Amino acid sequence: MPIYIARLPRDERGFPIPFFAPTIDGKKSFAVSDSSKRLKCAKHRLCWICGQRLSLLIAFVGGPRCVEIQAFSDGPMHVDCAIYAVKVCPWMALPEYKKRMFEHLGDPDSVIEPKKPDMNAVCITNGFKVTTGKNWVFIPFTILDIQWWKDGVRQEKFTSKDP
Repeated sequence: MPIYIARLPRDERGFPIPFFAPTIDGKKSFAVSDSSKRLKCAKHRLCWICGQRLSLLIAFVGGPRCVEIQAFSDGPMHVDCAIYAVKVCPWMALPEYKKRMFEHLGDPDSVIEPKKPDMNAVCITNGFKVTTGKNWVFIPFTILDIQWWKDGVRQEKFTSKDP
């Protein structure tokens, strides 16, 4: 576990509470994101997972469609935090896990993968810009490396069934 994540507060199960998690009915929700934290991450170059300042190299996580159009709805992350997330986040690491809510983004647009992708990418870059139309969209600068992950395991090559 990366040091920045190890320092996060824990929920009643002992799981680190990601920076993006809002409080809903008195409990932190990992299934949605706090739009005010999205703004903080964009303005202050903070990590979406741990909330700390980003270093030179940053990462975005998304499915094949996000990589294809080079646009991401989740905020920028430390590379180590992104890799940890694709290994342990139930949405990305457990094939049978289906729970995910998108109300933080309003109506889904072409950036959001409307169904759970069968693979996720950790896209490493050195910067980004943000578009703030109907939905917040993070656009990475030149992608320097892409790591593909399936069910919490790094893949040697891209083998997604998604279009």
